Amino acid sequence: MLCAVLIWVSPAWAQVNTESLRSTDTGLSGALELSLSNRTGNTDLLTGGAALQLAHNTNTRTLLFAADVTRSERRAEEIANRGFGHARWTHFLSRRVGWELFVQHEYDSFALLDARTLLGTGPRFTLFDRGGEGHSQKAFLGMASMWEGERLDVPPAGPDDPTPEAVRLSSYLSLALAWDKTRLSGTVYAQPRFGEPKDLRLLAETALRVVVAGPVGLKFSLTMRHDSDPPGGVRSTDTTLTNQLSVEF
Repeated sequence: MLCAVLIWVSPAWAQVNTESLRSTDTGLSGALELSLSNRTGNTDLLTGGAALQLAHNTNTRTLLFAADVTRSERRAEEIANRGFGHARWTHFLSRRVGWELFVQHEYDSFALLDARTLLGTGPRFTLFDRGGEGHSQKAFLGMASMWEGERLDVPPAGPDDPTPEAVRLSSYLSLALAWDKTRLSGTVYAQPRFGEPKDLRLLAETALRVVVAGPVGLKFSLTMRHDSDPPGGVRSTDTTLTNQLSVEF
């Protein structure tokens, strides 16, 4: 367990990079992060959060579970409340091809998102996986058919549908480099809606993790999210800069 200070440039979520949550270790592994920030003076802001990742990997399949919650208050009034839970199962059909099944639930008051539920399945391809002592290079491509259902905090008589549903193609390209005790990764997601390709969601994330001592490390990440058709009053593009102190086990 640990305490961490997280710095958010923007608080909106709407998409989650699950590639950054994967573990390559065989057997059971995981990570736990706790955060607490209290600002007083010109800005009275209390922010707390917790994140948990668990993975169990074998030669033929992987199981992944991740959850993250964050809440912010200003003068005892809630100004942000967001969280997600994600579970993913991957079965390897061969050394380079796997099949995935995933489910996710999330909410984000800043994005007017009371609830968003995802269910999807599709193949995952290993483009390359090579390395030697102290270094490795990996690349993966995934494609899935994904159903999503949302419940939005919008006026019932307004222009936005309060309970939209859609079927999307969820595709991603993931690259990861590791040398000594340093890891650099990058992932790009594209999620167009079937039948309406202009209804598009994009996610791009770059992350760098450097080991401090043993299982303790510093992680720096930059994330960009884009929704071509957000609810009224919500910006279509946002960015997040995160600095974390984490423990892996």
